[in-house]
Amino acid sequence: MFTFYNNAIAHIPKCGGHALAKMMSKAGINFKSPFVVENGKILDSGPKHQSFADFAFKADVKKFCLIRRLDDWWKSFMWHQSKHVKVNANGNMTKILEKSYSKKQKEREGQLLLPKYTCHSRYPDHLINQILGGEDLAYIHFLRMEHLIADFHLQFQITLPPVPHTSSYSPPERYWNEETKKILYENNPLWAKLEETLYSKVSNSESEQVQL
Repeated sequence: MFTFYNNAIAHIPKCGGHALAKMMSKAGINFKSPFVVENGKILDSGPKHQSFADFAFKADVKKFCLIRRLDDWWKSFMWHQSKHVKVNANGNMTKILEKSYSKKQKEREGQLLLPKYTCHSRYPDHLINQILGGEDLAYIHFLRMEHLIADFHLQFQITLPPVPHTSSYSPPERYWNEETKKILYENNPLWAKLEETLYSKVSNSESEQVQL
C-alpha cells in the first residue's frame, strides 16, 4: 500500500508494485508505506499487500489499485509461487520454509502446473476482494501495470522515469490455450469484468510494459 498526497494505492501481488515504488522514488515522490523502501529498493516486503480494510482513511482520500490482464497475471503468479514450493514425484507441492525471496530461490527452475489444472481456480477474484477490503468498486481507480507510466501521469499529472527490467526470472511465453483461458475468466468474473472495462479502448501501441 502506497499513501501520498491524500492518495492510497493498493498493490495486488505481481502487478508492478516494485516497479512503481522504484519509479516514484526516482521521481522524488515522498510516500509512506507499511514496507521499507530505500533508494527505490523494497527491503521489507512482508506487509506490502495489505488491503484497504487494514487502514482508517480520511473521507477525502482517493483510492487506487494496481491491476493487469488476468491470464498474464495468473501465469506470473503461478511462476512466482513455483519458486516457493517443491513438487514431489506425485505432483504434490510442499512450501519452502524460507520467508524471503532469496537469490538462490530466484535461480531455481520454475515448476508450472498445467493450465488444465490451475484454470479452475477462483483465487484471483478472492484476492481482489481481499485487497480491496470490501470497498465499493465505484470508488476505486485502477492503474494498469501494462500502462503504468501513462496511467499514473493521467491520474496525477506526474511523469515517472522508466526503470530497467531487472526481473531474474520469466515464465514461459507459451502457456495458455483458448479453452483453459476461457475457463479461468469464467471462474473469475470480477477480474474479467474489470479487465473488459479497463482495457476495451486501449491499443497495443499505448502500452507501457512493466514486467515483474
